[in-house]
Amino acid sequence: MQFLQQDCRATLREGLDELYRILCDCVHLSQDFAQAEQILRAACRQDPDNSVNWLNHAACLRSLKHNLASHAVLKRGLLRHPGHNELLHAYGQSLAELGRGQAAMTVLLEQLHQAPLTSSELLINLQFLGTGDRLLDSAKRQEIALA
Repeated sequence: MQFLQQDCRATLREGLDELYRILCDCVHLSQDFAQAEQILRAACRQDPDNSVNWLNHAACLRSLKHNLASHAVLKRGLLRHPGHNELLHAYGQSLAELGRGQAAMTVLLEQLHQAPLTSSELLINLQFLGTGDRLLDSAKRQEIALA
């Protein structure tokens, strides 16, 4: 009986994930980010263990120019998924956008040390932030690029 309940929950979760994806795709196509934000907020409440919901909700809020709210969503997402690379990367970007370059650099460099460089976007962000805010000297930027 317990297996059947777990199987039903998993099936419902998959269906709910797919429903949220379809709704968000439709709303995204219509460019109605306010409606998408409501859907994604509900998705985070309904399925907080899905890290993609947190990432998409934060991205939607950024589209609406709600950078502080986006930052808060990323923090809540990271509380549930502390090692999620994409959430960490988005959080680092968010810190940079809020003018907290040193904190952003700390997060992005920590992410780099925890996992090998898997994204050219992370490399570009590190180099851009490090150069623009003079947080990394050229030797460190080159070391990161060669890693």
